[in-house]
Amino acid sequence: MYDSMAQYLIESGGDPRAALNKSHDLIGKAISLNPKSYSFYLAKGDTLVTKAEYENEFGLDLTESVNAAISAEQKAIELNPNSQGAYGTLAFAFMTKAEYLSVAGENPMEALDQAEKAYREVLRIRTPYPWAERGIAQALWRKAEFLVDSKQDPTSFVNDARFALTHGIANDPSDWACYAIHGELEIVSGRWKMLQQKSPESEFQHSQDLFVQAIKVGPKQPFFDVRYSQARLFRWWAEWKVRSNQSCEKEIRTGLDMVSKALELNPRSAEMVGTRGIFWFIQARSISADSQRKELLEKASSSFKEAIKLNSNFSHTFSPLLKEAENLATSN
Repeated sequence: MYDSMAQYLIESGGDPRAALNKSHDLIGKAISLNPKSYSFYLAKGDTLVTKAEYENEFGLDLTESVNAAISAEQKAIELNPNSQGAYGTLAFAFMTKAEYLSVAGENPMEALDQAEKAYREVLRIRTPYPWAERGIAQALWRKAEFLVDSKQDPTSFVNDARFALTHGIANDPSDWACYAIHGELEIVSGRWKMLQQKSPESEFQHSQDLFVQAIKVGPKQPFFDVRYSQARLFRWWAEWKVRSNQSCEKEIRTGLDMVSKALELNPRSAEMVGTRGIFWFIQARSISADSQRKELLEKASSSFKEAIKLNSNFSHTFSPLLKEAENLATSN
């Protein structure tokens, strides 16, 4: 009952933590009565992962919740080594932890390794299973992204993720998320080319084609994930155009449109609010008129501040850009 209440509160913009804590307490009582029931630990982990996900969304410290979720699912696996559900929730818990660490500027690789390992255990229990293959690819994509953020070669992880996605799509050609993750991989490949002073045009165009394919094969529903990814794509595409002394007007216009569509579906997405600021920041750097540049820099600064207010975990990402935008605005 409390889990259903928590889900309702999440969907309606409320705070689910009180309901989740009550659910957690009831499950704890059930465990005390039957400590050998793996399903109770599975339910405990599910509740704690939901809490950690909420905390992550709102810029709170999820460490206690996510680590407790991991421990609960590991206990469920100890009691039932073939629990597909426990491995699946364990993988999701590690992915949530990795996202938190990455946004905070910390190394997510160990958490991503554990997530990939858990997804592979799901495949051991159930093969073929496109959901697990997609999960493996997602963990590998995030590893590749961390490497390119660190200016290291992501190619090995990109190739391994492509292999997993090929299997996933072969087993379920309608799995739109596989195409979306593949599109993100092409962004990473393009960014690696940018670091090598090479053109990323072919990778970025392939990425956009994959996002279009994701929308085409997916169900008739809003696509926050795809619009989010398209905004990220056009951010780097615009950056490349500026660096190569080309007009970035089209990329900025399209990117801002994708940000707007993503925020219509999730107005609390701090990353999208900050990405909107990045587009204005890039645009400001590409024009010569002082008054217009200052206006764009002020809009960028406002977006960076709003993003950090929505989720303080993004301070690592947007605070340096905020400082740079404010310095440039005052120097004009």
